[in-house]
Amino acid sequence: MKLATLAIGLSLAIGGAPFLAGCDKDVAHEKSVDVKDDGTVKKHETTVKEKSDGTVVKEEKKTTARP
Repeated sequence: MKLATLAIGLSLAIGGAPFLAGCDKDVAHEKSVDVKDDGTVKKHETTVKEKSDGTVVKEEKKTTARP
């Protein structure tokens, strides 16, 4: 009886975890790369995600690489 209870508990813990936590949904993703005449590369990336609780998060990432 203890073995069955342990097996059920472990299977629910492992199998049910993704359903309880949920996952983020990508709503929009935009990426642009601009190369200047002097060789400078500018990258701009924007990602909009909707979390499992319904909130919307916007992430922006900008990088500049100079030769």
